[in-house]
Order: sequence, then structure tokens, then C-alpha cells
Amino acid sequence: MITKTNLITALRPGATYSILLFSLFLWACATQIKPVQNKPVLFDAGLSDVHTLDLYSTEDSIHSLVSGIDKQTGATVVKYLASGDAGQSWTSPVIVNQGPAEIKASKRGNDFQLAVSASSILAAWKTVGADPWVGVLSFAISHDGGNSWEKVASPLGEELSAFDQGYFDLGADGDDNFHLSWLDDREEAGDTQGLRYARYSTENGWHFVTNLEQTVCTCCWSKIVNDDQRNVHVLFRDDSPRDMRLISSFSQGKSWSPAKTIIPFNWEFIGCPHQGGALTNATLQDKAHLLALVWNGDSEKKGLYFSRTHADEQNGSSATQVAGKTSKSGDLAVINERIGMVYSEGLAEDKKVVFKQSINGGEHWSEGIVLTAPGVGPSHPRIVKTGEGFRVFWTEWLDSGEAVAKMSALL
Repeated sequence: MITKTNLITALRPGATYSILLFSLFLWACATQIKPVQNKPVLFDAGLSDVHTLDLYSTEDSIHSLVSGIDKQTGATVVKYLASGDAGQSWTSPVIVNQGPAEIKASKRGNDFQLAVSASSILAAWKTVGADPWVGVLSFAISHDGGNSWEKVASPLGEELSAFDQGYFDLGADGDDNFHLSWLDDREEAGDTQGLRYARYSTENGWHFVTNLEQTVCTCCWSKIVNDDQRNVHVLFRDDSPRDMRLISSFSQGKSWSPAKTIIPFNWEFIGCPHQGGALTNATLQDKAHLLALVWNGDSEKKGLYFSRTHADEQNGSSATQVAGKTSKSGDLAVINERIGMVYSEGLAEDKKVVFKQSINGGEHWSEGIVLTAPGVGPSHPRIVKTGEGFRVFWTEWLDSGEAVAKMSALL
């Protein structure tokens, strides 16, 4: 990485003119990156109205789980589709929620989820529970690349079916284990929920069903990530203060270290901001890092912040504000040492999806590039890595009041 000290060294007597120019070039590149943008295209899963959207990228494919109103039947369905060519073409959508179980319609920010291991794909959504307004977690697994699906039993017993289970996330490691985080209010606190965890394997089913934190924010999505050492990390919004915290397991979910605050804003707030965070792992300059993108609602420091940290550190090793007071719903992905970030920005008709990237570990970011057309009201953008660059997905509104999904390709 080129630093100010490097430049001063280059200016000393004896330094060649070419070294100076090269250093200045790298310094400029770190702050003014100009990626190539393709025009957004419709991401069509055969739905007339898209309710939720989740993406999961592997070395050679993008996997997607989409829910909404089926164009042919008018029923609320959950569909899986994948692309093996960085989003240029997609497999025919397959309905995942086979059987009589009713789907509880959800919304962006409380998206249905999927994760992909070496040989299987696990999907999670919500069905209607004991009361019409209560959603209960439901699961299906595919062992043939998403062509067929079979039901998986829930890690939760019938006694918990009266409690809404939501704001969940799925991850997978290299040992064919799936990792689940979610929120529910089994303690009936009313103004908080509990953060829960469970691990699933195709051979042994569910294990290590654990209460990670008894009181967290009621309706901010959690994010679960598995790093290259098979460690498990969960990002969530705490109750008091309403800051984002990270809790980690170095035993594949068997035991957990105490949670730590990512950035200590000490934001006290009564209510729910409906804002979780983004979390991913990356190797930067030959060191393993956890990268987080978190939103703070304090009026003096409102906006999105990027943090680079190690799991065994007390707090984030760096914290940088990367977007202003109207920014929300950020997401992260990494290609080699390129960090890509997307988020929504603006209010009402002025809302838009913005992309930025960094090539020096998040210390400096490129100028924002707007990916959406004016007036479409985009929601909850997602970014994934591919072998041909970043791919960004979001939902936006039609004049009819229905939502569609869009995708933009960034090289």
C-alpha cells in the first residue's frame, strides 16, 4: 500500500522520477476508481411482485432465492434460480416451498435466505404459525443443484410456534455444515427479541441450538459469516445502546466468545430502525479480516460506516464514515483485494442505489456511482462477487405498485 511515508521516501535525493510517478499514480487510483457500469437489466424469476430477495455466490455461480406472487398461479411462492456465467443467463426458476404449508409473505429487510455448501443448498423462509400474523421458520434442502427440494425439520419445537421467528440469515462452511441465526421473542419481552443460533449438517441434522443474546433490537436483520478457518461470526444490533455488535465462535458453533461492539457510537434509541448490517471475511495484505458495514442513527453521526477488524480484537481496528445521513441498507463483497460496497441513499422519489469500491483495505473509497433510474424507489441492494466482477441486485417499484428485481454488472 502506498502511504504518505512512501511518497516522502520517493522524494528523497536519489529516488528516480519513474518511482515518484508510479507512487502518485497508485495513490490517485486508490481514491478515484472509475469502474465500468453495465445498464441494469430485469432479474426475472417469473414473479409479478417480488417480496424478498437473497443472493449467495460461490466460486463459479450466483445462487438466488426469491419470493413473491407467481405470474402463472397468483400464489405466493419461494423460487430458486442460479447463474453459472456471472448473471448473463439463469436457470429456470424452481419452486422451493413444495407441499401444503402456507407462506407468510415477508418484505425486504426480512428476506428469506439460502446458503450453499459443497454438495447441498439450504433454503429458509417463514410459514404462518399458530396465529395468522406469526411466522415460523421452514426449511428445504436440495442435493442436486436446486432441481428438486425436500423438507428439513426445524430446530425449534412446536412449543415455540406461537412466537414470530424472523430477521434470519444462513451461512455455510467447507465441511458441509450450515449455520443459522435468527430473532424470536420466546421470553415475551415485547420491546426486544433474542438472538438465536443453530447448526445443521446433512448427516446429523440440527445441533448446538443456542441463545446468543437474550435482548437485541426487535427488527434489525442479523448477518452470519463463516471465515476460511471455519469460524462463525454473527453481526446484530444490540438493545441498549443500539450499536452493532459481533459475536464469534471458534468451534464451529459449539461455544461462543463474548460479543463486542463494532463501533461504539453509544446510540440510545427507543424503537427499531429496521437496519441491520453487512459482514464479510477477506484476506487483505496477507492477513485475515472481518469487514463490516454498519448504520448509525444518532443525529450527529448518522450514516453508514465501514469497519475492518479481527475477530479476537475488542473493537474494530478502523472505522470510516462512507455515506451520509440519508444512506441505509449497505452490503459488501470482496474480489481479491477489491472491496465493493452498495447502499441506498436519498428520500422518497430521490432514493437511489449507489456503488463504491476500495483497493486499499477500505482506507479510501471511489466516488459513488448511481446504478438506478430516477423515481423508482429502490430497496435493499445486494452485492456479490463473480469471476467477471461485482453484480448488484435490488428491488424497485412499478407504477402498478408491484416490485421487480434488477441487476447491474460492474467489471
